[in-house]
Amino acid sequence: MTTRLLAFGDCNTLGSEQLPPGECVPAKLADRLRAAGGEVVLDNQGGTMNCSREGVARVRRVSEAADVVLLNYGLVDSWVTSVPWLHVAYFPDNPLRKQARKLLKSVKRRLRSPAVRRVVGEGVVVRPQEFAANVRRVVDAVRAKSPGCRVVLWGTVPVRGDADRNASIAGYDAVLRDVAAEKGYLWFDTRAFLANLPEETVYLDNVHLNPEGASRVADAMAEVVEGRRAAAA
Repeated sequence: MTTRLLAFGDCNTLGSEQLPPGECVPAKLADRLRAAGGEVVLDNQGGTMNCSREGVARVRRVSEAADVVLLNYGLVDSWVTSVPWLHVAYFPDNPLRKQARKLLKSVKRRLRSPAVRRVVGEGVVVRPQEFAANVRRVVDAVRAKSPGCRVVLWGTVPVRGDADRNASIAGYDAVLRDVAAEKGYLWFDTRAFLANLPEETVYLDNVHLNPEGASRVADAMAEVVEGRRAAAA
């Protein structure tokens, strides 16, 4: 029997570009499910700097049905930046968008002064209400093709050494948890799980999980998918 695993999310879904392919939570989870018996086919739709808007764009290109769906957004959505309404999507990408992002980053670097930000404004990349709607759109699109699939929403990996950003991320984790409760999806509390582990053993840098961290999260998530662990870690 073949299990089709479909994953949406940001850099911790894709895995750090500093690591070989496969050193990420979805790939490790696929390995755990294979070990439990049967074939697993993984379609990893994660992407560096992806927010929930990229998820909406990506799901339109997914044609195959799925048995298990993972979704992890919030890291980029919750990012507080100047002129947040100016956003250039990372997917689908092209040379023009890459140049536009380069120009936008240059402009925003010049707007970091608190005095300037008071004039031009600042805010999160994707507001919580839109974030919730985007998450529903992604999962609803998958479930239209795969009504019986299991859905796991998992919280964002906390950023090391940045309490303000983690406070913003926590609000988006709460949105994911609420959507999971509303829709009857599984919820995996990544922050609570990692809080029990020494940071130096699970982080590659301040943002990304290392192979050990990805393995530990995947082990616990496999128990949730298989019903051997309470969904709210």
